[in-house]
This record gives sequence, C-alpha cells and structure tokens, in this order.
Amino acid sequence: KGLLKTDVMKHLDSIIKSNNNVVLKTLSRELVNHKDGSLDHLAITWATEDCEKNYSIPASYYVRSERDSILTDKKYKTISLTDDEKEIMRKALSAYTIWDPNNGFYSVGGFSVGGSFANKKNNPIYYIEY
Repeated sequence: KGLLKTDVMKHLDSIIKSNNNVVLKTLSRELVNHKDGSLDHLAITWATEDCEKNYSIPASYYVRSERDSILTDKKYKTISLTDDEKEIMRKALSAYTIWDPNNGFYSVGGFSVGGSFANKKNNPIYYIEY
C-alpha cells in the first residue's frame, strides 16, 4: 500500500492543533518528482502543501542544491546551520542508517541513497525554495 497523503494529514493535523508556532519542512515536489522520487515522499509533500494552505502555516521545501533551480522555474537559497543545528541534522540522518527490524528500523536511506546520506552528513546545509 505505501504511505498516503490522508495518513500524513492525520498526523500533521494533530501536531498543528496541539502546538503553537508550527513550521513545516519537507522535500520539494520538484525534487521527488524525478525518476528516483518515492510516492511516500510525495504523500508527505502533498500533505505539507495542503497544511500550508489550510492553516496558513509557513513551509520550507528542501532541494539538493541551488543548482536544482535549473530543473524548475523556482528559486532556491542556501541556509547555513549553526554547529548545534548541524549536529541535530547528523543525528536525524543517522536514524535512516540503523538496521534493527525488531524495533522498526530498516536502514532505508543507508541502503537506497547511502552516498547522499554520507554527503549530507559531511556537508550539513539546507537549500530551500523561496
């Protein structure tokens, strides 16, 4: 079956209704529409777009680099991180490299895009659509 936009919306609705000052961050639709795009990622992007409109919540859509602007009509900018933010990003990325099926960890990113994860850990920078 895979992840559906409605599944994501339920979780986002719950988070938004129980928290103040929510900011949504996910992958850009243009990034995940490439041939290696995942329908699960698109479900998250679509739900984020809907929440941004429905709740007037700011959202950032990440891309791989400012060069992705060549693929789209949109503009992207680099967001530099503090040392603390870089460490948070590295820890978050590490969760995708854990192999522990008994506890629901399947090293998905570690298998499918290991090089991308290693690169992002070594160079923790965000690029967002603006």
